[in-house]
Amino acid sequence: MHFNLEITKNCNQKCFYCFNDSGHADQKNELSLLEWKKIISEIHSLGHKSVHITGGEPFLHPNIIEILTHAIEFGLETTILSNGYKIAMLAEKYPTLFSKLKLAQISLDAMGPDVHNARRGYNGAFKDAIDAINALLKVNVPIEISSTVSDQSLFELIDIAKYCESINASLIIRELILEGRGKNINAKKAFNISKEEIVKELYAHTTVTVVSDRFNYVVDNNKCNKYFKEFGTVTIDASGKIKGDGIKFINNHRILNQLTAA
Repeated sequence: MHFNLEITKNCNQKCFYCFNDSGHADQKNELSLLEWKKIISEIHSLGHKSVHITGGEPFLHPNIIEILTHAIEFGLETTILSNGYKIAMLAEKYPTLFSKLKLAQISLDAMGPDVHNARRGYNGAFKDAIDAINALLKVNVPIEISSTVSDQSLFELIDIAKYCESINASLIIRELILEGRGKNINAKKAFNISKEEIVKELYAHTTVTVVSDRFNYVVDNNKCNKYFKEFGTVTIDASGKIKGDGIKFINNHRILNQLTAA
């Protein structure tokens, strides 16, 4: 069983396609550090092996270092999904902790600030991402570049793939999910070429390794159900709610039985 822990809905960026509609969050409705520690301890005590720390932007959480430390000290395979915010500074301050991450997924939609920043609604987005990647490579953390693709960003993919080659990173191609802020996107204009065609084109020009998101992080309950049934993935949101059919599994165990399903 694998757990996606969405530790905050807060985010410093405003991506037009965000399926989670992340942004400014009311932290009064989010779990405390103590509650997240209890959840992580319970995951470990039940014999599960991995947690994926995500958001929102997880590095906006005021206790992100304590959460990462708690998961890693319990021996859980701990991974992150981030836009890069504060990672360079924190990895320099806590190099031993960061070196123990199993994997980091960093979001990157373009190989230049103009397109990337515009898509993500934040002028510092590109610098944060590149600085984070460089800092993580310095402490030998494996990298997956996560690129959310729409028609207007397809032309960026070959350059992103070449960048992945240069740093020995894998590439995740994320198709737009028409949930959250993505509901405002015209589906016919969102993605007019198949993922298979994109991968074929990338392989014709690069030796990049294209991978699927191994953590199956989504917010749509139907997809949560699918990934729970196929891969044993449970997603817990920032308020402690368990998404999709994962609640049925949880209710048969003692973990999080005080929390309710989304």
